[in-house]
Amino acid sequence: MKIVQIIPTLSSGGAQRITIDICNELSKKHDIFLIQIVSDSISHTTFYRNQLNNNIQYINLKGTDKKVLDLMVLLPLYKKINEIKPDVVHSHLNIVYTFLPSIFYKKAKYFHTIHSHAAKECISLKGYSLRNVIRFFYSKKLINAITISGESKKSFEEFYKLDSPILIENGCYPKVPTNKFEEVKEYIFNFKKNKDRLVFINIARCIEAKNHMLLVEVFNQLLSEDHNVLLLVIGSSFDTPFGLEIKKNARPEIIFLGPKENVTDYLLNSDVFCLSSLWEGLPISLLEALSTGCYPICTPVGGIPNVIVNSQLGLLSKSVSHEDFYTVIKKHLMSKSNIDKEYIKNYFDENFHIKKTVEKLSFFYLIQ
Repeated sequence: MKIVQIIPTLSSGGAQRITIDICNELSKKHDIFLIQIVSDSISHTTFYRNQLNNNIQYINLKGTDKKVLDLMVLLPLYKKINEIKPDVVHSHLNIVYTFLPSIFYKKAKYFHTIHSHAAKECISLKGYSLRNVIRFFYSKKLINAITISGESKKSFEEFYKLDSPILIENGCYPKVPTNKFEEVKEYIFNFKKNKDRLVFINIARCIEAKNHMLLVEVFNQLLSEDHNVLLLVIGSSFDTPFGLEIKKNARPEIIFLGPKENVTDYLLNSDVFCLSSLWEGLPISLLEALSTGCYPICTPVGGIPNVIVNSQLGLLSKSVSHEDFYTVIKKHLMSKSNIDKEYIKNYFDENFHIKKTVEKLSFFYLIQ
């Protein structure tokens, strides 16, 4: 098949990460075209660009990153799809870019993945929600909706009042160390100061959904109580006013590292992966942590409870409150339970390898 994947940018983020992995895996059997809307002359928009396989045809439409929807690329995008003549067009993060092709280029099957909570991801223009417009495209089967977890599916059904979207759980490639592993190991060891200090790691860009203020407040409390912990925070957008305020409130033992391409090296040198999210789809960072055997402690939102199904695989707080998130981390610190990393990695391989995701995706590409 000829398959076009469309995404606004390849900046750091879970949706971008899985789009790259899907393209790479699909390219083993199909002709893959990846179209990036926003200009790749803007550095942060190409974070994952160099991780695309060479046999994937990358196309950049040179759009602006200053708008939710760049109207100037709509016609060039349609023309490009008409030129490629794909069998499948699959969009991510902004469904509006597939409106025109889905109406006028009927030879392709169209799909859109909702990567988070449906209501939170719905596009708005000048304060006007496009919910009803998007619902029209879904209801008429011009575009097929893909959800990534049971909670994501439920949010779609409640928000759009439509039944039976496709459910394909996220996946990723197993993470392996890079040539910077030893450098990272030494870097973290210098922060630890003693071998018994537990290293926690959070991988998430600084946005409202990731709830970093809660994360910082909980670790500030744990550190004030002299718990022997260190928190590494990896992700972009901490240079915004919101991000700077979070950093300002953090104790020195909370280290903000910015975005990293080699997150695997940090996961492999950490003891616990933590997420304090308010809402989620099914976070790729959690799956990456599992693939390395890094033990997760998370808030019970989105598809996370469908992943952490027992205490051998991780812990869930009762809610997203400070008290509950603090309590679950404190429970782990006090239990000193042994973590079976091989069990966690085997669970990942059996359930969340990208091959399983792409097998399901390919099935729906064929039958819809």
